[in-house]
Amino acid sequence: MGKNAVGVELANGWYRGNLPGGVNRRNVYGDRLALLLQLEVMYKDGRKEIVGTDQGWRAARARS
Repeated sequence: MGKNAVGVELANGWYRGNLPGGVNRRNVYGDRLALLLQLEVMYKDGRKEIVGTDQGWRAARARS
């Protein structure tokens, strides 16, 4: 495993959170938090590497 890491914070929003305007409905579009990421790395020598999320990525809950 390499020494690099990407940090992402997921939270409720229009997809999974409460709808605005006093509607009082949750999870209208979905009920799971998820991340689909594509990272494009450009090296000084002009090479480009694309790294995407797959089963090899790990996740953990943030500590309070």
